[in-house]
Amino acid sequence: SADRPTVQNQMADESSLYHEVKRLIALRQAHPALQSKGEIDFLYAEENAYPLAYLRSAGDEKILVILNPSDKDTAFDCAYALDHELYAFGGKLSAADGKIPVPAGSFGFYQV
Repeated sequence: SADRPTVQNQMADESSLYHEVKRLIALRQAHPALQSKGEIDFLYAEENAYPLAYLRSAGDEKILVILNPSDKDTAFDCAYALDHELYAFGGKLSAADGKIPVPAGSFGFYQV
């Protein structure tokens, strides 16, 4: 049936999980900082708390990764500006006054 999540149905739907995963794979391949040889520096990683925020870097490239899978909005202190959004899901993130508010159920990759 047309409602079944077949690969063919997923390939035909630009908003499907299939295409989302393809976009994330392409993003990773396009940025050395996101690849396995990139450095990682945790900026906010508290036990039993969100968000999780870390900086991936390789050479001159730095990418801030922010994840909040919880059902609560949160924020963390961060000196980085979110210069260029590479990918975002679930809500717009912005930095102001050394803080980054992170909406519930959101994540993003930002060049800094």
